[in-house]
Amino acid sequence: MNSFTTELRAEITGDKLQGFAHVFGTVAKVGQTLERMQEGCFTRSLASGQEIIATHQHNRALLLGTTASGSLRVSQDSQGLSFEIDKLPNTTAGRDVRELMERGDLRSCSFAFLEGQVANTRANGTLLRTHTDISRLVDVSVVAQPAYPGTEAYLRAEELLEEEELDLKTQLILIRQKIRSI
Repeated sequence: MNSFTTELRAEITGDKLQGFAHVFGTVAKVGQTLERMQEGCFTRSLASGQEIIATHQHNRALLLGTTASGSLRVSQDSQGLSFEIDKLPNTTAGRDVRELMERGDLRSCSFAFLEGQVANTRANGTLLRTHTDISRLVDVSVVAQPAYPGTEAYLRAEELLEEEELDLKTQLILIRQKIRSI
């Protein structure tokens, strides 16, 4: 059992950062208001081709990738808003994020946006704001405390991604070999 834990740990380290910045069906409390994102609300913004950045804690000075450079890809599916950074930068921010994620301190995500169309309703006397179409997605961010529940961030080793099509037993053997060579 201990070797399996070690092998799994090796699989969740690396330089490729992936995650869900938002999961549809979740609600955030913003002050005295509840807020949710309707499935598909990112469609227009993503199609616009406007630059989106990836950051740590929504801090532009802690840049991790951009869609303009091609180091960041952002997409939307029925589950939510996902993103992928090819390789964390060899910068203070990149190294800090990698270390915090490997330790398990950092594992959630968030996003920043400019408001577009909103439908307001009341739920048990509380205002519920449903964003049906956002004007612009500004960033996706790895954060310690997300506003929306259910988000996740994880690291993957590039060499393991190339081996995704291998069966689990073969992947574990390869991981074991890599661990022994360290």
